[in-house]
Formats: sequence, structure tokens, C-alpha cells
Amino acid sequence: MLRSVILALVLLSAGCSKEPPAAPGKPMQEPSTPNLLVNGDLEADNFAGWEYSPNRYEDVIAWSDATTEAGAFRTGARSAKLGPIDSKGGESSQCLIQTVEVHSSKIWIDGWVRFEGKKRGGDGRVRAGIQIQYHIGEEVLGNLFATVGPPGGEFPPDEGMLALTLGREEKSSWYQLPYHTTEELDVKGLKLEKTPTQVTVLLWLQVEGTAEGKAWFDDLVVKEVK
Repeated sequence: MLRSVILALVLLSAGCSKEPPAAPGKPMQEPSTPNLLVNGDLEADNFAGWEYSPNRYEDVIAWSDATTEAGAFRTGARSAKLGPIDSKGGESSQCLIQTVEVHSSKIWIDGWVRFEGKKRGGDGRVRAGIQIQYHIGEEVLGNLFATVGPPGGEFPPDEGMLALTLGREEKSSWYQLPYHTTEELDVKGLKLEKTPTQVTVLLWLQVEGTAEGKAWFDDLVVKEVK
């Protein structure tokens, strides 16, 4: 099943502006501080800033490695495409991973996914999603995994994670992370007992059994709230 991945850190400096508090009863707007992710918009060739981690099971019928694609994007001119993976057994996955350093427990996250996939047999499961991991080195403080997949092709719950469903953008084929701040996630059950020093973002496409799928990712954001 899903395994948490800890990779080398990417250190960037954050801005120093003070964000105004949100009005009572209204969600906080995206902060103006810099995006800590390198190539968060996934416009650069060869996934600059990201590490690609494939896991191909022996019963995969057809497989296409990750690539940047100009034919499907939410903003800009490109997105990251994982798959397609077409499988008849086992569990295969493709993942893009990036870790950044943070200095605060107040963190804004965002990201978008476009998914196409289906199960082709009773054991078929397929999903795409964004995993966010808050940690201090190898000490994991909290995990969330927001996914989208076809009805009837769901994976069982991942242990030790807050499971979320990506929210679909109106009149669009793109799905977005439904919550952005650590305060919102705390209300949903992801409580950080310590201040993280790193945040890892993992972009997943997973296929198990008789199923197929592909996914695009765009506009990934990790920002500190000052």
C-alpha cells in the first residue's frame, strides 16, 4: 500500500511580509509570500525540483513514464502527466516528490489534479492524488492524502493519514485540494503537536488489479503565512 517517502531537503528563503488576518467567517486568502516549491507550476522540462519515483508491477500491460505536457494544463502552458498505467494485477504507481524547509506551523498548501481512469474488473482500483507530509527529519508529524478516483474503484483507507476528497472546480475537469491552511486541517483532525521543519509534497497515480488511469498535476503551492 502507500508508503511515505522522505527525500533530500530543498531550502528556499521566504518573504517577510505580514499577512492580514482573515475576516470573521471567511476563509483566508492565499498569502503573498513566495512559493517554497521549485517549479511548483510544473512548467520546466525534466521536472526541475521534483524527483520521479516509479513502481511498475509485472502485470502492467501498458506504461508511460511521467512527462510534462503542453496539451493539458490549468494555468501556464504545461502540466505534469503521470501515466497512463494499464494493469491486470498487482499494484503499480508513479510519484513526483519534493521536500521544502519551513520555519512555521502556519503553512498554506494548494494543488490541482486532472484524472482519467476506470476499473476494468472486480479487483480494480485506481486513483490520483496529492499527499502532504509535515515532518521533522524522519519524524512524521502529520499526513494528509487528497484523492480522486472512479466510483467502485476506491482503495482501502491509508493508515495514519487524514483522507480527503479533492474538490472539483466548477465547469472544469480539474480537482483542487479542499483545505489550504494548517488551521483548517487541524479542525479536520490533522493536529500537529510540534512545529514542522519540512513539508514533503507527493503527487501520486496508483493502479491496482484490473484498472487503468492517468493524471495531470498543476499549480502546486507551499507557502508560509507571515
